[in-house]
Amino acid sequence: ASIFKPIRSMAAMMPRAHAQMRQVCRMVTVGCRPRILGEGPIFQVRAFAGVLPAWRPPTPPLCVGSRRTMAAGALDTGLVQSSWAAVCPEPTDEVFETVGTLIFETLFETTPEAKALFPFAERANKAQQKLWAKHVRDFTKTVDDAVKGLGDLESTAAVLESLGRRHNNYGVVEAHYDAVGKTLLVALEKALGPKGLWTPATKDAWAGVWGVVAGCMKKGQGIA
Repeated sequence: ASIFKPIRSMAAMMPRAHAQMRQVCRMVTVGCRPRILGEGPIFQVRAFAGVLPAWRPPTPPLCVGSRRTMAAGALDTGLVQSSWAAVCPEPTDEVFETVGTLIFETLFETTPEAKALFPFAERANKAQQKLWAKHVRDFTKTVDDAVKGLGDLESTAAVLESLGRRHNNYGVVEAHYDAVGKTLLVALEKALGPKGLWTPATKDAWAGVWGVVAGCMKKGQGIA
């Protein structure tokens, strides 16, 4: 009760506001029970029936803060992993290059201006072909690692944030993540559709995973 002494003193100095101040004090203290826990009093405030709605915890973000908490329960990890296994059955350079080439050729079809970000996109000579092969392999391996790491989202988030920081050197902006996300879904449809494995549920599951990947990379890049 001692913490309200300054309030009462102030009220005494302002007679016209005295009644209003007392009402405020009653509203603050009703439903509060002081208890001592370590450093000082903690007030447990109960919601006023008919005045304040019952509190509901917020939906956890996909990737936020130093602990990199992510909404794992919102992701259908089993569906994502099984469908990815149909696209990328073996973690070899040859498979990674084939899948990555499909993804990036789809990107250039849907977003032609994105080609300007990749000086080796034309693959006009051996040097460019070598750079292209390395890039598409690395990209596909990143997706592969992310999909396989869905069971340990915090560790996966740390890797993705680090990758995002490196993308500051490449002129990548937020809109590029949206373009790549849409491209990934189109490329997956091309690969899984003929096998009868591309369904609305599969699309939604992959959209959720890309939300995690892009969210963490953008956070690492400082544009989230």
